[in-house]
Amino acid sequence: MNKITRLIKYLLPFLIIKVQALIFYSSTDLSYNTVPPIQYLELWNLQGDFGNFTGTPISPYHFITIQHAAPQPSFILNGIEYPILSYYEDWASNLRICKIKGKFPQFVHLYEKNDEVGKQTVMFGKGVGVGGEVKLNDELKGWRWGNLGGLMKWGESSIDSVTISSGGDLLRMLFDPKKGLKELCSLTVGDSGGGTFVKDGNEWKLVGVNYAADSAYGFNNVEDDNTDRFYATIFDEKDLYKFDGISWYRIEDHASTGSYSIRLSSRLAWSQRIVEWT
Repeated sequence: MNKITRLIKYLLPFLIIKVQALIFYSSTDLSYNTVPPIQYLELWNLQGDFGNFTGTPISPYHFITIQHAAPQPSFILNGIEYPILSYYEDWASNLRICKIKGKFPQFVHLYEKNDEVGKQTVMFGKGVGVGGEVKLNDELKGWRWGNLGGLMKWGESSIDSVTISSGGDLLRMLFDPKKGLKELCSLTVGDSGGGTFVKDGNEWKLVGVNYAADSAYGFNNVEDDNTDRFYATIFDEKDLYKFDGISWYRIEDHASTGSYSIRLSSRLAWSQRIVEWT
């Protein structure tokens, strides 16, 4: 099991805590990108409330979200409440599809190709926002996670790689300012279940469901319960310590926090079967 896989398994419990969403490189304003974006309005309108988390309609009668979100009696989309009739959980990933009573006026298709790496993404979530600065030797490294959540936000990133974990195939998106994206963002606790989208020709499609993020850092090689440990989004991890799910290690090179969405192209057969059969 590699460090990324161990780290994701370790981070999962922190993503089910009730927790402004996404952290941005360009702004620390807690209200940043909480207004529906004109260029992505159709995607914003596809993000519904599933308790403290988020889901996305993928058929007139189904939406997709995350298993570690607590079951809810209903799904709220654009102010309309849809009672949930049944749940279908994927044995090979952390995905969950729910069938609703009623009919969604719109939904999104899943991305079916396996060429995701390099594609620009649009992401949505309502987890925690930015907290205090993380500095090492007076050099800004990133920002700690704050303690406010619940407002939907949107941001951009791009897919750097695909990795494997117990949660399924994951799309990894680095919080790297070299990408040159004005709305560059990273996932935080509470963003789980939100949609990650890419454009396929002229059509936006759902490429992933928000799942996890790197977060456990320290200035020293601290123990698990040491108070020096903190949770943050970092654009330059060099010389910080990071927890990989088993132990702490010092980061020798310049690197960035990774965000992870469950790759839907690898679970197409399962998702299509649920939608068609039900």
